[in-house]
Amino acid sequence: MWQQGDRPHFTYGASYRRRRDAVPIYYPELPLRKGVIEPIAVLSMTSSIRDGSPDAWRRRVIINRLTGRKPDAAGVPDLSELTFLLKSGSDRIGALDFWASAMVNDPRQSNH
Repeated sequence: MWQQGDRPHFTYGASYRRRRDAVPIYYPELPLRKGVIEPIAVLSMTSSIRDGSPDAWRRRVIINRLTGRKPDAAGVPDLSELTFLLKSGSDRIGALDFWASAMVNDPRQSNH
């Protein structure tokens, strides 16, 4: 997944697509196929990926850790959805995990 403008785009890795046990994350939005998959026009992100991102409390924790401020404080920058996904930690409930590189398995502790 990467971001172009305000919209994140998704691509299944070639090695994953080649697996016999590969399944789509959610077929209507992210069918298992080659190439870029963009969210439908009315969504800024596919709902299946958004559902795997941190909840409101975890977002507050991430904002505080990155900025040292409360999320509603003046001057807190807007963080991209990709930032929240990458900072969410690998040790949480849910089947999705997000890494900065497809080549490096780097599980992260969220330290919450």
